[in-house]
Formats: sequence, structure tokens, C-alpha cells
Amino acid sequence: MVKRTVLILVEGPSDADVLVPPVRRRYEKTRIVDGAEFHFDVTTIRLFPGDAKAAGLTACRDPRDAIRDKIRQYTESGGGCPWARISHIAHVVDLDGAFVDSSHVAYSPANHRAIYTDNQILTDNVPFILKRNEEKSLQLNKLCSVPHIAMNGRRVPYRIFYMSRNLEHAFLGKEQNLSDAQKERYAALLNAEFKKDGELFEEVIEKLWGLHGSLGWKDSWQYVREDCHSLERGSNFHLLDEFLSAAEPVQLLRRPKSS
Repeated sequence: MVKRTVLILVEGPSDADVLVPPVRRRYEKTRIVDGAEFHFDVTTIRLFPGDAKAAGLTACRDPRDAIRDKIRQYTESGGGCPWARISHIAHVVDLDGAFVDSSHVAYSPANHRAIYTDNQILTDNVPFILKRNEEKSLQLNKLCSVPHIAMNGRRVPYRIFYMSRNLEHAFLGKEQNLSDAQKERYAALLNAEFKKDGELFEEVIEKLWGLHGSLGWKDSWQYVREDCHSLERGSNFHLLDEFLSAAEPVQLLRRPKSS
């Protein structure tokens, strides 16, 4: 029997380096697990369409269109697999404090890059952060309501998961802004630790889930919409197995409109 592929969509290479290998090892007997990187924040694509174009995507007006475009890019590349072999799409995003009330975004003239704490975003450009949060939270809510991606007469289950505030904060407790080189270095260290201890990854993501209340997937998203939880350390990626167990692709009789 041909193994089906679970495709994990992530923002950048450090996310893929941390998440894909341990999940691949977990399911190596039953599934193929692969990753695809956007190289930008797809939830703010309408604010920064140039980032999507730089990443080779043509659909830059809506995150859902960009997701389909990225999947097409993946399935048509030499390193991907055909659309017909993808069984599930798991999308992992950083929250970046998107759901906090505007009162928690504070003016700080020394901070040309936003600084994040567990209850504040400090920035020298408050209007920009408020606009970004408004857009990011809007698109996250929309993506939470997307149950599948439909293309070429086939509907594949889709689910979005979060890291809070981001992957480095969740896995390592790093609150400061990190360079790409620092992210890659930390990702390599985590990858080595997870490879050495086969249980460690599961223990970490279960702990991160517990930090946000050990809630079901829908309730976990409601949780991060409240108070300052979208700034606090946690994740619902532990619920990936539940998603893979509960949903299967559907072959449609008619070719559907993309959704």
C-alpha cells in the first residue's frame, strides 16, 4: 500500500527543521511526513504582498489563495509529491500576540522592532502593530473555519495550529527577537535533542498544550483570543494526532471551486 503524505505548512526553515523530523519519525511506519515553507507570514499577506511575490507565489490577495498556491508549488516541484497522495494539510503559525487588546500595545520610542512580553507589545509604531494585529487576527479566524483544501476534484482535510508567541518562545522560552542565523542554530540544537531522545518531542508539545489549558482544538483557539494568551508560551500542536485520526480526503464527483 502506498503511504499517503501529511504536508506540514510552516512560515520558515527553522520551523520546518524543528517540527517535521520528529513528526516524520513518529509516523514513519504508516505515513510520509513532509514540510513546505512560505518564507513569510501568510496571515499578513494583504499587508505585504511583495513578500509572497518574492517567495514565488502569484496569489497574494488572500491567505487561502496563497495556501493553495504554495501547495501547487509543492506538488509540481521535483521534491514534492502529487496532490492525489496528500492525505492531510497541517498549517502551523506564530500568534505574535495578534489577539491582544490595543491597550496592551505600548509606545516605546527605543524599540524600532517590536518587543514582546507576556502582557505587552512595545513598539515605536503603535498604529502599525494595531493594523497588523487586526489583519492577522482576522485571517487567523478565517483559517480556523477552513476544514479542507479543495483542488482538482479532491478535498483534503486542513487544520491550522499555533505556536505562541512563536516557535522559539514556545520551545525554548526565548522572548527576544532572534536573527535567522540564531533561529537556525536553535533549530539544529532542538533537532539533535529530539533525535537523541525519541520521547522528548512528544513531552514538550504536550507540556506546551498544558500551558494553555489542555483544551480541545476549537477551545484552544478560543483561549488564545482572550486576555494576553496569544503572547504567552504555549501551543496546540499536540492535537495533530487527533486531526490525522479523525479526517480523511474525499474524492469529489465534480471538480469543485477552490476553497
